[in-house]
Amino acid sequence: MAFAWEKSWIAASLGFSADGLTESFSAIETDSRVVSAGALFVALEGDTHDGHDHIEGALQRGASGLLIDRRRVPETLQIPIEIQVFDVGSHSRFPTVLSAYRQLAHAWRKTFTIPVAVVAGSAGKTTSKELLAAMASSGVLKTEGSENGFIGIPKTLLKLRPHHQLAVIEIGIDDIGTMEQHLALVEPTAAVITSIGPEHLEKLIDIETVAREECKTFEWMQTHGGTWVVSLDDPYLVKYSGKAPWVVTLKKPDPLPNQTHSTLVWGEVTDTHTIRIGELSPGAKSPSHSEAALPLPGRHNAANFLSAWTLGRALGIPPSNLIEGLKSFVPAFGRTEVSKITLSGAASGGSCTIIRDYYNSNPASLAAALELLAETPARRRWVALGDMLELGTHEEDLHRKVAAALKEIPDLTGVFLYGDRMKWLYSEWMATYTTNKYKIFCEHFSQIEELAKRLSAQLTSNDALLIKGSRGMRMERIWQSLEKPLKNSPS
Repeated sequence: MAFAWEKSWIAASLGFSADGLTESFSAIETDSRVVSAGALFVALEGDTHDGHDHIEGALQRGASGLLIDRRRVPETLQIPIEIQVFDVGSHSRFPTVLSAYRQLAHAWRKTFTIPVAVVAGSAGKTTSKELLAAMASSGVLKTEGSENGFIGIPKTLLKLRPHHQLAVIEIGIDDIGTMEQHLALVEPTAAVITSIGPEHLEKLIDIETVAREECKTFEWMQTHGGTWVVSLDDPYLVKYSGKAPWVVTLKKPDPLPNQTHSTLVWGEVTDTHTIRIGELSPGAKSPSHSEAALPLPGRHNAANFLSAWTLGRALGIPPSNLIEGLKSFVPAFGRTEVSKITLSGAASGGSCTIIRDYYNSNPASLAAALELLAETPARRRWVALGDMLELGTHEEDLHRKVAAALKEIPDLTGVFLYGDRMKWLYSEWMATYTTNKYKIFCEHFSQIEELAKRLSAQLTSNDALLIKGSRGMRMERIWQSLEKPLKNSPS
């Protein structure tokens, strides 16, 4: 049976009169292109688009209701009298349609008593979220992609339905104060912060501010109740951890501590990409143990897995259920997707390992990706890097510092750079590392098509390539320029 939204409930939730409202909306949509008959169209105001300019299209597609600000409606548009209109312009409670939309999502979230888990952090959020959602198995609502901001979070919450048993919500922040706003909307009952690193420094200024703002999550949990997971491997998270009910580390404590208020979880990664997991509860004389196959390569992904696992345990999910649910995990687009392919036109035949980690990039995630490249078996190693965006006044220094990390990669053969900011890295490399000791090809390209063509001609059998860059750089075009893989499976 299709879900329907009672008009009276929506009106009451937003503080409008519900008198005489007996019918329902078939859906709540923010995109006029997907509106269907009987839907409520929410005309959000964006940076580049205004939903009020698309009201007519929504009505033509059958919308029976509008959440709008009449002051922004084009003067030439006549809204039919039979259309139910919720006008925030006449409601001092809401300065914008977005604020009303978020209130609607909050009211809907409040009707559910299921666990709501938040995944935050500078890097690894989406991977950890996907891992937890897979391991928790059926009845899970999760954030789709990276819809983790002011529009994406309420959009996710409005997808809650009676059959859901758990919601896993990813939260991303790019400004001071936004975490508190998101937490007030979501009202989580459980949380984990994956890591702290330089991110969105245009507004978050420095890593200390990043840590303080991200860790508002821990403050929320301590104040409002719930459970949270803290990584002992991140000094910033430890600083703000409070009396965390769950702590996690990739370093097995020796000897095991006497746990007083926290359950300790640790993981030991083996050479066969298996992780042995120990768990020691307060008052327990000995730990319990589990073992799971890591679905993604790299130490950073082992940390992401362990964070997701521990949050699952904090939610009361048995280890056996987590292991079974892990079988359904599929990596998200552009996040540590590893393929072995054969390239036509390459310098020689054979397979080449491609690490596609181009959904986003910041100093922390780039460092993790370079570490993975260094660990990947290969005769020669290559990198294709695009700009790291939104780093504010620190962007030049942070790009230049990548040069020192690159020179530590064994058998690094070539560095292919794209984007205005990567010119700083190119300059740093050419000034510092073009000596007889570092005979590594390095070139900056103004056209990504030229980079891809040059790179394709260089790759040979048993090489490994990392493609990495911020989302705005669209580094997937390099992958798309290569011939379709003969084999496309996780290594």
